[in-house]
Amino acid sequence: MKLFRLIFTGFMAVIFVISSGIIIKAELYNLEVQQEIEKEAALKETAKKPEKKKEKKKPKLTGEEAKREKIVNAAMALIGQDYWPGGTGSEEDYGYDCSGLTQHAYMAAGIAIPKKSTEQYRKATLLLQRELKRGDLVFFNTRGMGVNHVGIYIGNGEFVHAPGIGKQIQIADMNKRYWGSRFFGAGTFIK
Repeated sequence: MKLFRLIFTGFMAVIFVISSGIIIKAELYNLEVQQEIEKEAALKETAKKPEKKKEKKKPKLTGEEAKREKIVNAAMALIGQDYWPGGTGSEEDYGYDCSGLTQHAYMAAGIAIPKKSTEQYRKATLLLQRELKRGDLVFFNTRGMGVNHVGIYIGNGEFVHAPGIGKQIQIADMNKRYWGSRFFGAGTFIK
């Protein structure tokens, strides 16, 4: 044998053997090699893909529960914004006051409520503190003259409110001494 030459094309090897002027052409197809290469490629591909964790889908809320979540989410989205006396979040205002915050949050659920905290209290369906649910209104007497402050109850004794000049919208705890001693009542416009 004078010369051996090996040419690979994909998984097919073609061997040309030249000897004494006679060309012998042989085609080899190695199925085992092909299967091994395919297995390795498949293993590499699955190793590259991270396992997808099955996320538990939250049940779609409807009716009253959906309204409550919209109210809470709207209030929570404003955390960190500045308090502004009489503020309703309009272009002329630089922020919200307490009743402007609650009015804005209820409007996110398609519920129109009065602007002033005293009117919100007067027109709301009143609740006992133990009846509070997320999205309900909590009213406070911080000046000794009846209702003058309001917030959105978010659960576990906490509420979102716009506390006053120089402060930002924040979460407070009704169970703390300051707010607990000034709690006036609770109400809702959610039906």
